Amino acid sequence: MSVATVGEADVVVPLPVRPTYSAVRDAARRAPLVGVNKINVVKVPAELVHLAEATLDRGPLVGYIEARLPQQDHRPTGGRVRVLNVRAALLALLLLGLAEQAMILRDGVALLNGLHPSTKHRLGIPQRDARTGAGGVTERMLSRLFNQIAAAVDPSPHTPLNDVVRRAAHQEIRDS
Repeated sequence: MSVATVGEADVVVPLPVRPTYSAVRDAARRAPLVGVNKINVVKVPAELVHLAEATLDRGPLVGYIEARLPQQDHRPTGGRVRVLNVRAALLALLLLGLAEQAMILRDGVALLNGLHPSTKHRLGIPQRDARTGAGGVTERMLSRLFNQIAAAVDPSPHTPLNDVVRRAAHQEIRDS
């Protein structure tokens, strides 16, 4: 075990079984919705978590996406500020991919909530209150952030972010 992972346990997350083969999918349709064969326990080693973190830190993706998202420090319209950061969301999806699981946001939430407390602190993930049970990462948090990321990096010419460029191109065509 490396020095960085001393004291950190592996992440063990129960996820629903998502069949990949048609024979398994047909059998799953006939089977009851509860039972041992419907839960897949995924074990993500602590070393893999640190490797995924290092991979995200090495590249420019997190900074690029954060720069494209709306600022969260001052909200003139009120409302909540975003608690979950882009690095944590991308780490959840990357860990699911590295664990050979489907990158489903619900599974990403389970994985982020199953991380070791020191990893959660390092990632800036909100802690769950032991007394009330509130806190932690919710599906709403991750899905909202995912949708903001998708809108910010949308390459479509019809997205509102590219509307000025599209209108200028149309005007240039009309003029010529």
